[in-house]
Amino acid sequence: MSAPTFVNDLRGIRRVVTGHNAEGKAVFVGDEEFRMESLNGSTTFGLKVLYETEKTPASNDEPFQDPMFNDVADITNKEGTNVRVLDFAPNQKWESGKGFMHRTESIDYAIVVKGEVTCYLDSGEKKTLKVGDLIVQRGTMHEWVNESSEWCRAIAIVVAAHPAKVGDKVLGREGYEPEWVATKGHVRA
Repeated sequence: MSAPTFVNDLRGIRRVVTGHNAEGKAVFVGDEEFRMESLNGSTTFGLKVLYETEKTPASNDEPFQDPMFNDVADITNKEGTNVRVLDFAPNQKWESGKGFMHRTESIDYAIVVKGEVTCYLDSGEKKTLKVGDLIVQRGTMHEWVNESSEWCRAIAIVVAAHPAKVGDKVLGREGYEPEWVATKGHVRA
């Protein structure tokens, strides 16, 4: 069963994939437009996983089999990468202990492509990111809140990593259960 479509004023996401023909020449093997999906019925947060690899380094061998029509079980996968689009509704307020403060076992490269979003850390620090800004999440506890008056969209490249360690303390996945963020099937636009 597909996740509910997430409704906002932003367009769907077009994903174009390249590969090779039988002669080894570059060709386009995928061109799909995807709609955002609601996370657990949320009206304030939408997401879409656009591509996923099961291991690193990934295989570019043919034939192309689109991984995006498989289930996605967690924010990260244990061996590979994924690219996800995140939409944040405007006019949200941060309240300590009431949002989605979480940590993943990954390194995440997130770039804001529309609007702005504030990243809160468990230390109490915060930074507001605007269009063109990049944040590198290195296994830290964080939460995203869009306090502006317009929708925000960010694109994140999520790369599997070992859990962060501080001294002898291992800082693994925290703040969510994988089934909360799993997606079943992908909705074509």
